[in-house]
Amino acid sequence: NFVTWLLLKLKPMNVPVLYQHRGGWFSNFDYKFRRKNPVSFLTYKKQLEIFKYITHYLSGSRFEYDFLKNDLKIKNMSFFMDGVDFNYFTPGDKTATRKKLNLPLDKKIILYVGRFDAFNGVDNLLKVFKKLKENKYNVELLLVGGYKQNSSYQLAKNAGALMVERVQEPKLKDYYQAADIYSLAIDDYLYQSFGGFGTATIQALACGVPVLSYNIIHLPTSMEEINKIGRTFTSIE
Repeated sequence: NFVTWLLLKLKPMNVPVLYQHRGGWFSNFDYKFRRKNPVSFLTYKKQLEIFKYITHYLSGSRFEYDFLKNDLKIKNMSFFMDGVDFNYFTPGDKTATRKKLNLPLDKKIILYVGRFDAFNGVDNLLKVFKKLKENKYNVELLLVGGYKQNSSYQLAKNAGALMVERVQEPKLKDYYQAADIYSLAIDDYLYQSFGGFGTATIQALACGVPVLSYNIIHLPTSMEEINKIGRTFTSIE
């Protein structure tokens, strides 16, 4: 809604607008998949109006790209994912990095990067972590990038997850290089459809870490290729 308001305010200035999709979805999908609130259609009408003032629209979601191209017939758009510096995010010495970060050398480390909340799949990861521990798997869950104020912080602390609040990129790279797997356990349909591939997911892959995330379906290639970088999922199991 803020972006819609901003672009409508820019309209009188008649300036070129290059728009990069960063998540979120159109209000008609809220009406279809969540609350049947007619206000959603009023909001959606405003959202459609902004395409008159966007010079070019970049979408990182395959679902959104198909919707804009096939349903709305938008022409001034491209499929474009976030960029990552592959000369900076690279595989490292896992043992040396773990010693540097004081992380266990004898355990498999599951890494998540982002806010500590259920919307980003943290609660799902905690359920999986609990089951793994109950079945005597030698694992640690490492959550990086959130805050104490986030809704799942206390839940994660009680579960015994290792938590690190938001850090600078050099330290973040160390955590990627120390991990065995990166997981983004989002199960919300709209977030999966419109959230795109995820910058943190690309950074993890650049550091040689395989991923478990439904959102890797947004890689513009076949499932055969996608299965070479990680796995999607359909349930906690």
